[in-house]
Amino acid sequence: KDLGTAKGDPLNLLVLRYLGCQDVVACCRAALEWWTLLGRRFVFILNDASQGPRGYFAPLDRIVASHVDCIRLGRYGRPDVAGRCEIIMACCNAATLRCTYAKLTGLGPVLAQAVPKLSLRFVKFHQCRLEPGDVAQLLSLCERLERLDCFGEQLSGLGPALRDRSGRMPCGLLSAELVECGLHGDDMSAFLDILGANIRHVHCQANDLRGLRVSRTLSALQRLGMLDCGLEREDVASLIARCPRCEVLELCGNPLHHGGDVESSGDEGQGP
Repeated sequence: KDLGTAKGDPLNLLVLRYLGCQDVVACCRAALEWWTLLGRRFVFILNDASQGPRGYFAPLDRIVASHVDCIRLGRYGRPDVAGRCEIIMACCNAATLRCTYAKLTGLGPVLAQAVPKLSLRFVKFHQCRLEPGDVAQLLSLCERLERLDCFGEQLSGLGPALRDRSGRMPCGLLSAELVECGLHGDDMSAFLDILGANIRHVHCQANDLRGLRVSRTLSALQRLGMLDCGLEREDVASLIARCPRCEVLELCGNPLHHGGDVESSGDEGQGP
């Protein structure tokens, strides 16, 4: 009769007492044991894009980091690049890394000290303040990388950074999207020469790629988009001569009326 009054026990306590001897609780306890390993939880998606009143939603000491499949880093997660690198290195078997508005300046030097071997297949960086050395160092540790998506990063000088690590770059990259990354012709030339052995799709937009020249034949490339990249006719003629299997070509926003005749290109007759 005192239920719900100041004299009686709290309702939630009564419910817990009632359920304490029920099969449903036994099932929950068994599920908890099945979902943990040595007291640590299995978490397939580690979301460090935000945090709660008590701190981070994904403390590494409470999860089985080696079984994380996807890492998400954001503005309101861990406060510095060291903490975010700790997640990347701990979750070395993760296949996906998505970073949006996560300040990652200095990522490269931190990874260079630990030299972890990562299993990433898809990497996304959107406005994370990355520098060329940061991206190059990460790529050199991702042997299985298949897809790269960069937007709003300042990667001018990526070419020399890639050449410094050319012997350790992934050879299975299939797709790359590079939008508003401050790239120049030499940067993109190095990117395609070093990482383009098996690449099938390239989308590059709002970069200054004047003078782009690629020495490698991009035999697997099927879809090529170079939008608003300042390419002239000689640049395009030289590029498509290296893409014998290209099926879709997008060149919107380039001043193709500038430059000499396509026939004057030294790669005449090699195009698709």
